[in-house]
Amino acid sequence: MAARLEFAGPTSLATPGGQRLSLVEGGETLLLARAVGDDGAPLVDATVSVLLISPSLRSLGSANTDSTGLARFVYRPGGPTGGQVVELRLEGAPGGAGRLLYQVQVHPRSWILIMFFGLIGGVGIFLFGMDLMSASLQRSAGGRLRALLSALTRNRLMGLVVGAFVTVLIQSSSATTVLLVSFVQAGLMSFTQTLGVILGADIGTTVTAQL
Repeated sequence: MAARLEFAGPTSLATPGGQRLSLVEGGETLLLARAVGDDGAPLVDATVSVLLISPSLRSLGSANTDSTGLARFVYRPGGPTGGQVVELRLEGAPGGAGRLLYQVQVHPRSWILIMFFGLIGGVGIFLFGMDLMSASLQRSAGGRLRALLSALTRNRLMGLVVGAFVTVLIQSSSATTVLLVSFVQAGLMSFTQTLGVILGADIGTTVTAQL
């Protein structure tokens, strides 16, 4: 086995396309890589070059490994926001064993505000949809659906079975819970009736995961 580079540090989890990092515009991160030889021993004072592969090819400098084979390089993304690819290359190592890729996503400084307003908008649309669904259920269901739901949830054991069955059927306990909230808001079910169904939904999603 030839000399090679390995991801190191607390963020050493890598994907097939390289280690993924997320940075805010103007920020910096520490890139860590360990150089090891044929026998697995650390390579001391080996040179690791750092290259920006995308969006444009250019050298960012180099770093030498310490007594533990660890090379450290502080990366400060420049240029436009978006995706950037950084490569660490061990000098003298043949093939891909001496190369590591970092997939860096650079966010604009205002990304927190964008996420916040996106969250508020999503919650607002969700609540509006709940209100609209409840009003529609009240107009279309009437007493027939109320009587059916009452019969299916007349005791908690029956409600548990119904909740588990519906969750396994639609593959989502969250969807079952949303339906129950709509039924309660529309006056088609009482809060007590939904307790067994919610417990059944939890059991149903566990059974689905096991399957």
